[in-house]
Amino acid sequence: MPEQYLPLVYMLINLVHAAVAIPAGTISDRVGRERMLAVGYGFLAATNVILLIPSRGVLTAIAATCAFGLYAGTVETMQRAVIPRYAEQKLRGTAYGMYYLTVGVSYLAANVVVGLLWDSIGLSAALTYSLVTSVTACLIMMFITSAGKGSN
Repeated sequence: MPEQYLPLVYMLINLVHAAVAIPAGTISDRVGRERMLAVGYGFLAATNVILLIPSRGVLTAIAATCAFGLYAGTVETMQRAVIPRYAEQKLRGTAYGMYYLTVGVSYLAANVVVGLLWDSIGLSAALTYSLVTSVTACLIMMFITSAGKGSN
């Protein structure tokens, strides 16, 4: 994709993110936040699958961009929403601080790994790594919900 279109990609990601956040929150009120986190990680897996398709046409780019926006709008909303469930009232400020520290360090580590894989092996290796980690996250959240912790 030509670089001049990258602002449009970011715009579409943000539009989809904004459009899905409230519906994802509403659905999570009925089915549970952990279940919606699993769905969100599924959207990230779908993004990777789309990008692994050999065709790199405009429709592939739009589909991957929308899938990533669905992931971002669901996961970023749900991750913050589960914190009160697992943190005592008097420790919520600390819990949110730990959340943002963990997310920042995790994003840094993940991006370094993806960058190293992309540079040393290629794009397919980086996307496969991301696919494996997103499917793993999805399965973990499904396990948590089946264990009874994610009922609402």
